[in-house]
Amino acid sequence: MPAKLPVGEPYWIAGNPDNAMLSRIESIIAWASPLARYQGPGNTPAPNGTIILFEPDFLDRAAAFIREGVAPERIRCMPIPENYPWAFWDVWGWFDPRPDLRAQIASFAAYKHAVEACSYLGGAKMASRVNDWQSLAESHLYWGQHREQLNSHKADMEKVSQRLADDHSREIFDLVLRSDPQELWTHFTHTVFRACDYLEHDGPRPGETVLNLGVFSGHELPYFLALVDNGIIHNLDPLGHDLLSDYARKTLSTRPHNVRESRIAAGATHKMEYFKLYADGQMCLSSKGTPGADIIFYIQPLDEYVEVQKIEKVHFIKIDIEGMEPDALTGLQKTVQRDRPTLSLAIYHAPEHLWSLPLRLMSELENYDFYIDHFSPVRWETVLTAVPKERASYK
Repeated sequence: MPAKLPVGEPYWIAGNPDNAMLSRIESIIAWASPLARYQGPGNTPAPNGTIILFEPDFLDRAAAFIREGVAPERIRCMPIPENYPWAFWDVWGWFDPRPDLRAQIASFAAYKHAVEACSYLGGAKMASRVNDWQSLAESHLYWGQHREQLNSHKADMEKVSQRLADDHSREIFDLVLRSDPQELWTHFTHTVFRACDYLEHDGPRPGETVLNLGVFSGHELPYFLALVDNGIIHNLDPLGHDLLSDYARKTLSTRPHNVRESRIAAGATHKMEYFKLYADGQMCLSSKGTPGADIIFYIQPLDEYVEVQKIEKVHFIKIDIEGMEPDALTGLQKTVQRDRPTLSLAIYHAPEHLWSLPLRLMSELENYDFYIDHFSPVRWETVLTAVPKERASYK
């Protein structure tokens, strides 16, 4: 997001003035860079200052401006992570009816409003029961209900902490394990407007190949496309691109040669399994006879996928697949050992994943650095990033 534009810096938002997204973008940037000077929206910006691109064809527009002689450093791209509750776009939208709360966004009043605005946090029904921070600690949104299990594995979690690459990761890991509602909300409000999950410590680079396991709304895909340039993104999900947001779908349509859609689930072995449907349309591995588990999908080891697709080298793997992460790692062992990619892995779908998945990768991957970040105001979206030491600094 184009935050912290220099004091006095003139900037234009390049795009259709009738675009319904424009007013929210104007308010976000004015909040993030209050001392910069907004020159207005339009498709023909002035010859100086910063140009901010946000529409789905932002990559084509950036290339066109550069061909016209605009210096690349003048151009800032602002991909929109639409229809994803833990990214800046939807979070800012929660407060459209209460813009006053943006000035005190870390407050309990702002949190309660967010609960009411976001169905993932419980909506109006949950908000009516939220009276103070402490009343939340034992809800399903936090790890309080699993405290006994977490306490019984303190030694494992200490091993994870010791192997992490920096103090920040250790602090975030401690924050996740404490699962204090106020602390998590404060951390979230301090990071959501400057971070994109899966990309904090490494990311795809020009010409690289990405395996993207778990697609959902595709909020990260515009970022991936901006980073890979002429590289390839393989989107692997039983539902393929069915749940993509309108923005992500339009963005992918501008780069069809950079994207592959594969409607498979990643696992350890070949088999057919039962899945159940979440309220938001996502699928979750289940078992025959479980209520709602009446959809059958094919599971495939991705080492075989890589071989069949004749992928010479995989550089970056994102895995967020609703609890199937352990089996997916088993089905990717040959590829990971051969190519030494960066892995960005969800470790929050089960309590034991918080320590078992990091310890597994720490034992299997030599000469890697390990980082932990957290990208939601509740217990979800804890991400472990494993970066091979030979990759140059990402930042």
